[in-house]
Amino acid sequence: MAHSDSTSQNTTFNHFDPLAGLRDIIALRSALRPEATDTWFEVFSPWINAVCRKARLAISEQPGSVDAKTVDHITRKMIIKIVTDCQNHPEKAEYIGSFEHAVLEQVRLECSNTNQSHSVTANAPPPPVARGSALDDIRRELAVKIGRAPTRAEIVAAWNESKSQRA
Repeated sequence: MAHSDSTSQNTTFNHFDPLAGLRDIIALRSALRPEATDTWFEVFSPWINAVCRKARLAISEQPGSVDAKTVDHITRKMIIKIVTDCQNHPEKAEYIGSFEHAVLEQVRLECSNTNQSHSVTANAPPPPVARGSALDDIRRELAVKIGRAPTRAEIVAAWNESKSQRA
């Protein structure tokens, strides 16, 4: 009996694509999700490690980058956050085009706000204002405010709102 339970558990989601697997878990009854999520993390552990390596490489190219352990911690934290958010708000999973890209973008945003010493999250100093960076500023502010990468529609709405406040 225990063997058939583990077999049924292993067939509850796609084992080849992390995003498809996450969407399959979201489609499960909520009582089955915790166990399926634990299995998802076990099955996709090699993928998570690969994303950590990519994040370390990307972040190490930035000046004043954080250390590798901190990047790994932030990457794993962002994966857990995205998985949890998608389970709590299933519609969010439909907007993710590439799970890996979504994780790396969140890690990049988090690392830019992370103080190199002791991994204390702090507000980074604003970047030098360059021509055409107003949309980037709005995107960064929205990302900090909502805790994820904003959609293009959210950025446009915030831009229009800021223009109407200036007028």
